[in-house]
Amino acid sequence: MFSSKYILLMFVVETTDGLYNAARFKPAIQSSIFYPYYAYLGVDGNYSSDGLEGHCQQTQKEWNPWWMVDLCGQFIIEKIQLTNRQDVYMNEQVALRLRNFDIEIFQKDPRQISTFPDVTGQVCYHQTDPLGPGTFNFTCPVPIVGRYVRLIMTNVTEILHICEMEVLVRSFSAEELYFNKVVDTKLTGVPFDSINVDGQMVCAQTCLLRRSTDFCTAFNWVTSTNSCQLFSVNPFVDLSANLISVPGTYFNIQNLALAVEPGVKEILLGETTQTEQEFCEASRCGCLEKLKSRLDSSKLWLFKRSDVYKGRRYYLSQQEPTCRSEEAMATCVLYGGYLVEIEDLDEFNFIKIFIQKFSGFRLILIGATDNAQEEDWRYRTNNTLVPSFLVQSRKFGNCLYLYDGSGWLALDDLCYYTAPQYPARFLCEIPEDDADCN
Repeated sequence: MFSSKYILLMFVVETTDGLYNAARFKPAIQSSIFYPYYAYLGVDGNYSSDGLEGHCQQTQKEWNPWWMVDLCGQFIIEKIQLTNRQDVYMNEQVALRLRNFDIEIFQKDPRQISTFPDVTGQVCYHQTDPLGPGTFNFTCPVPIVGRYVRLIMTNVTEILHICEMEVLVRSFSAEELYFNKVVDTKLTGVPFDSINVDGQMVCAQTCLLRRSTDFCTAFNWVTSTNSCQLFSVNPFVDLSANLISVPGTYFNIQNLALAVEPGVKEILLGETTQTEQEFCEASRCGCLEKLKSRLDSSKLWLFKRSDVYKGRRYYLSQQEPTCRSEEAMATCVLYGGYLVEIEDLDEFNFIKIFIQKFSGFRLILIGATDNAQEEDWRYRTNNTLVPSFLVQSRKFGNCLYLYDGSGWLALDDLCYYTAPQYPARFLCEIPEDDADCN
């Protein structure tokens, strides 16, 4: 068999009618491994809560153990569903081990921060008392945009284990997955769907679109009939026994090399034609450069752009006069930034001069909330306090808007704003980045 790799990236802002699980079959890692209870068992779609059956992840007993899943894209996260162990081991109710934990969300890989794992993301949920056995649902205080979801126990020396985590999201702005392609090879079994499409890449994109409803992770592409056969299979297990040789058929499966952990067999079916570095340079970076060009072009249509201020620019939306905070944040994240976070009077004055060049709005959403504690206004991405000079709070809502009637100082109001007499926009803050893939 001959195999190769390619990257499939999907950049889109999409809102679904309901929540769906963005974590199943995604790459996962953990602070240590109690063999063979690997990190991927926390997102393998098996909800068995008896740890001895082998479907729950588990770390060694250690200080501040953690587990993390990479959603492979930026999502608007609203809820977490967590299934804990319910078995008894040596007269111990092992579910009670899980205590004093945070479920945190990061937009970027926290492992790249020099102080990791001693870093803090946006907290969706905290619990001090032991969790106990069973399945639990946790709602984030506000919808949070992010890619990496970490469960960490703090200030304890303990074993960390979960049997399944669902990360329930409403929409995403970008999703990125790697695939292995195996030539003249077919996965046997019954696909959950079989359709005719115009090409192999269309089949791959269809699989990615069907993740939210069917957890598509693999597909057969039959060249003679343009048949696209979609499968929901566990990409963490070895499927070699289910592969047969069929000329003119290409088997494609989600590749997990970006987050593979020691002891887990990476799914590489045959020899690759490129090294990992060559693959990145030839495929990933080429795709990203094209996408970057398209995104830069679309920004010109969606935003009014400021001059550079201390290494960043501000982008004022031109959308219709309605504003929903999580969708505004997702749009900013898509373009490499976040809802504006005004740090001092100089930055405020620069922004004020910029926005006064335009008309047609009276409110501008910024990236702050007091959802955790009334009138304790903090920025969403780093949890720092909003400068006191900026806020004229009225206790009306949990989002802040710059308001023309107060000299563009900030007033609080509802996070979903639809008052036609007060047209609203949002303001992104995006660092200037001249780097390319090379």
